[in-house]
Amino acid sequence: RRHMASAGKAAADGALGGLPAEAAALLTSEQRTVCEAALRGESFFFTGGAGTGKSFLLRQLLRALGPDGMAVTASTALAASHLGGVTLHKWAAVGLGNGDVVTLARELRGRREAMQRWRQTRTLVIDEISMVDGEFFAKLEVLARAVRGSDKPFGGLQLVLAGDFLQLPPVCSQ
Repeated sequence: RRHMASAGKAAADGALGGLPAEAAALLTSEQRTVCEAALRGESFFFTGGAGTGKSFLLRQLLRALGPDGMAVTASTALAASHLGGVTLHKWAAVGLGNGDVVTLARELRGRREAMQRWRQTRTLVIDEISMVDGEFFAKLEVLARAVRGSDKPFGGLQLVLAGDFLQLPPVCSQ
């Protein structure tokens, strides 16, 4: 797919997409496999306990994929700020996500910048996915299909999800 040329480059000089050879050399074989999957355009979730290198790997993934068409988000402002991103709620432009998907889609269609963001994003990174309410995530999936005009999962967006479901419970609106 879109990152295939970069993935092919990995075998030639040790680099991995936009990740220089010296940085790629610091990756474990598991981390390298995750980066290669990202470069192939695959969606995935990776996890690990505290101190296992999730944040390190996520930063390397961002470098490998490059900024074009990528939205970097997290469930909290603090986590988002560590990656230079925004909260998932802000990126999605649906507030707290209250209401049904039809209403959310109608409201979103009235926001030109938000619609453009949804349509131009190819890769959606969500850090601390374990803190995203499941119902909200499900609404985003349906919304993505509607807004992007695609029946593919998440409207064809590549998802890169990271988090530790054993760490903290989701942030709910109740």
